Amino acid sequence: MVLMNARKVGIIIAFSALTIVLTFVRIPVPYPPGFSYQVFEIPIVVAFLLFGFKYGIVVALINMVAAMTFLIGPGGLLGPPFYFAAILWMLVGVQISLKIVSRWSDSIKAVSASKYVALSTAVGILTRTIFMLPLDWALYGAIVSLVTGISVP
Repeated sequence: MVLMNARKVGIIIAFSALTIVLTFVRIPVPYPPGFSYQVFEIPIVVAFLLFGFKYGIVVALINMVAAMTFLIGPGGLLGPPFYFAAILWMLVGVQISLKIVSRWSDSIKAVSASKYVALSTAVGILTRTIFMLPLDWALYGAIVSLVTGISVP
């Protein structure tokens, strides 16, 4: 059994609470009606970048369970696992870039912050796209139609 100290639990609780609150913040977009930008992923990524992969995943899991509990309707059951998968693949990509940079830093004295940010962003986008594209293609239309009532081909 893995024991966590109070500091680790406190960090996870604080970031999870912030993520849960931000789940309900939506910024409307002018294009497809009923859609909005969501900002709940920001604390997950910050927890990951500041404290590590495990913290980011635990915060994302807690957010998924809370969203499935508090969001009423079919979107509350289908959306959170879908978002969790997308966040997971993005964090895996950034973790891969971290490993690449750590290998570079052995042979190269220092990797500039801008190169690291560019690499981690690119690899995070790439892994999220590669792994979520088939899932989006197979399920997204059905999920959007079920949740919003808008038919998506």
